[in-house]
This record gives sequence, C-alpha cells and structure tokens, in this order.
Amino acid sequence: GRGGSWLLLFCVVEVYVSLVNSTSINFDWNNVEVFSNYTLNSTSSGLIRPEDFILSKDYNIIYVADTTNGRVAYFNQASGVTGVLHTTNESIFCLVELPLRQTGTNSWNYDIGARSFLYGSSSSGYLLLCTEDPAAPCDRYDPALGYILGLSYSPNNTLLYVSTYNMAKVLAYNISDTSRLLNKNYTTLTYPSPPTSLNSPRKTVPDRQGGVWIVDTNNHRVLHYKSGSTTPDIVIGQNDFNSTSGGISD
Repeated sequence: GRGGSWLLLFCVVEVYVSLVNSTSINFDWNNVEVFSNYTLNSTSSGLIRPEDFILSKDYNIIYVADTTNGRVAYFNQASGVTGVLHTTNESIFCLVELPLRQTGTNSWNYDIGARSFLYGSSSSGYLLLCTEDPAAPCDRYDPALGYILGLSYSPNNTLLYVSTYNMAKVLAYNISDTSRLLNKNYTTLTYPSPPTSLNSPRKTVPDRQGGVWIVDTNNHRVLHYKSGSTTPDIVIGQNDFNSTSGGISD
C-alpha cells in the first residue's frame, strides 16, 4: 500500500562511494550519493550494459563486468581509487575471483592466499583467466561449452560452477586440480541428471553445506542440489516437477 511505499522510501541504506578523477552529479537525498559521468582511465567513460559484479573478500572493492565495453572496472570504496582491471576484445558477461596463482604461461597453482579472476564471454564461449596485475596478459581457454552465462566458486569444496546456454547445463570443476581446469571431459559434476534439463541457467549460488542453488531462468524455476547429487531436492516455482519427466516447461 501507499504507507508501505513511503516506509520503503525513507528506509534508505547510507551508501558512500568515492571515485577519483570523476565528474559527478551529487544528489544529497537521504545521504545517498549518486555519481555519473565518471572516467575509468580510458577514452570511454561510464559503463555499458554491465551484466555482473563481485565484491572483494574484504568488501572494499567492487569489480564490475562492463560487458559491452569488454572490460572489468573496479571501484575501491576504501581508498577512492577507480579504474580498469582488464580490457579485452570479448564481451565480458560474468566474472568470479579464484584462489589461483600463475606460475607460467597457461600454468596455475591452487593457492588459497592468491587472487586471480576468471571472466566468461557469452558471445564467444571463451574463458579468460587473469591475475590481479592489469598489465599481465590473460590466459584464454576455449572449453567448447558454448555461451557462458554465469560463474561461481565454492571455497569449501574448491568447486567452480560454469553455467552454459548451448549445453543447457551447469558444469562443476574441482580447481584444486588445475591440470584439468576448464576441460569439459574432466568435470567433477554435471547438473542436472537426465531427464531433467536446464534452459538458460543464469545464476548459481553455492551453499555452506556443499550444495548449489541454480536459477533455471527460462524454465521459470529455482533448483537446489545437495552436495554430490545431480538430482534436485528442492524445486521452487514449478508444481509439476517429478523425477521421471523432469517437469520441463516450454
């Protein structure tokens, strides 16, 4: 109702984002600062169709997949520094931070203390594995998965989840074995089991018990899988699901 709308309007979380070298339009409205027309150390200013973002482990840095610009922008809320982490020729659709340390060209070691980034391109199906150094080249992988829709990482079981459009699946890789990283023949798990299939799975969220939630976008449902299982134990948004037919919608 109208009362609830006014309550929501005035219950605003105070957000403080400091951007250097920025021209801003600052609206002093309930202590919320709104910035625009900022530059990211590039001839192109602003973001174009950002599709994904992640927060650093200390929650100070925001990394944004600036999709149409083909780059990853960062905003450090603590220091006020903003810039471009990597610029590529790909339309970066999704990104995730991984505990991998580069030891040579196409050679990575699992290191819980390291910081590296994996970018997925929905248009080409390529994956880019990059260090935190913006001057260092990224390693490019073609796992032949088709369009990459989403990436997520579960620290408790070292699993990387890759959502794919063409294969209509979510693939899980154990990145502690980097020799098999991003090789579709060495996936640890493939979601889901037949006859169930996915349709444009846009988001995966690992849980603390080792399971994973999957947003099955075009099937209009959300699925949960327990650790080690490829048959869902929870289905949200679909009443006709069953283990025989999968209950697939059009």
